[in-house]
Amino acid sequence: MIIHTPEELALVLKSHRKLRKLSQVQVAEKVGVRQTTVSAFENKPGSTQIETLFALLNAANVKWTPESRQKMN
Repeated sequence: MIIHTPEELALVLKSHRKLRKLSQVQVAEKVGVRQTTVSAFENKPGSTQIETLFALLNAANVKWTPESRQKMN
């Protein structure tokens, strides 16, 4: 899956969270943030700090692998 926007990433994270039957509260407890922080990311991801983003990805067991848009010669 190719993700182009913070909103698309938020949808992926939310989908993974729900697939694992985790509530926002449970993810927040794993990460050490408030439930409102998880909600804020899922609803307005552009304002999320990078540290919080990676913590949320880890809590939902989502792997992020950056790739170049074009192959290098």
